[in-house]
Amino acid sequence: MRPTRPSEGTYMSATVNYYIPAKAYRIKELDYTRSASGGIYISFLILSVWLPYYLSALVLAGLTVYALTSPDRRAFVIDGGPFGRFIWGIPAVSLLSSVINENLLGILISVGIFLIFAAGLYTYALMTRSRFEKSCDLMCIGSNVAAAIAVIQTFVINGEKVSYRPMAFALHPNYYGMLAMFSILIAFSRMRRGGSKRIYIITIIMNTFGIFLSESRSALAGAAACFIVYLIVNKKYKIAGAVLLCGVGVLSWCWGNDDSFVWRNSFQFVVEQRYDIWMGALRLYLSDLSSVLIGKGPMAYYAQWRSVGGPMADHAHSIYIDSLVNFGIIGTALIGILVWKMVRASLIKNDTGHSRVVKLLNLLMLVQIAVGGIVDNTIFWVHTAVCFAFVNSGLTTADRSANKM
Repeated sequence: MRPTRPSEGTYMSATVNYYIPAKAYRIKELDYTRSASGGIYISFLILSVWLPYYLSALVLAGLTVYALTSPDRRAFVIDGGPFGRFIWGIPAVSLLSSVINENLLGILISVGIFLIFAAGLYTYALMTRSRFEKSCDLMCIGSNVAAAIAVIQTFVINGEKVSYRPMAFALHPNYYGMLAMFSILIAFSRMRRGGSKRIYIITIIMNTFGIFLSESRSALAGAAACFIVYLIVNKKYKIAGAVLLCGVGVLSWCWGNDDSFVWRNSFQFVVEQRYDIWMGALRLYLSDLSSVLIGKGPMAYYAQWRSVGGPMADHAHSIYIDSLVNFGIIGTALIGILVWKMVRASLIKNDTGHSRVVKLLNLLMLVQIAVGGIVDNTIFWVHTAVCFAFVNSGLTTADRSANKM
């Protein structure tokens, strides 16, 4: 017998609002939400963020199998959780474009996108305020372990390599930089709502040092934007304007003083390199009608950079251009709808207490992705995507908290 949809009353306990445009979807918590299995599931999801990517994929595969084996759990996931079934169009477009263009690596990554979506969506049904807060603490602890490993990689294992950039458990230093920035935002949000402030201060210090070691300029750019948005949310408009002007001044100074940075590559060199990659990626995107509509699949630029005369790179180094190259107009539009729903759910209105803190955390993470994504593409990866999905699922607890006020 086909399982009933969540809106038809399969799920038995309290109703939660995840606010999105036009109306609020009614999400029904599963009747075993508060059982121990839910906490274990979320703990394994957090663990996958701090494992090597191939082990992360195995953990996500196991979580996906668990989420899809029960009719009730499967119904929630297939319905797209709080977002709707359209969300499954993203991995579908990714797989279709990869098959058409014989992009074998893209096919594997498309399967990975499915795993991230399935495992991540089920988290929305399981999340409670207590689980969210404990999981944030677990995320901070994992980030401190990763930062310690990054220090060891830099000064012990590769101490003689002046140009070495640590990556901890990640596949690339910029991925680690994004994870470190996410961890700083999580620690900052937890400091505002109790808990052991000592561990949060340590998390902020260690991950700031980790970003410096990884030389992740995209993470730093996102951090500056997050600080400005935080000031604006708290109505510190003059300070926000001053910080913005200082940021513009620092960028201008960096452009004219290439050798004054302690990092390996100058700011001007990085920008010029990115520009060449972007132009090559756009030539690839506009190469045929099929590419314009559905793209060429994940990692398309890496597979075809020689044919378009661009510099060698793993991707197009921009979430905006990469989205077009990999998923075309159709896939990018679906991603845009998903992001818009997340933005609307993160907007702070009259929220106070826990609800305000969780919404602000999600808003700042979206800012980090949007600004850092101008010059890099670090969110389209297993560790960073799962970390963001976990934090976004906390919005269900924010709405629950607001409803009780």
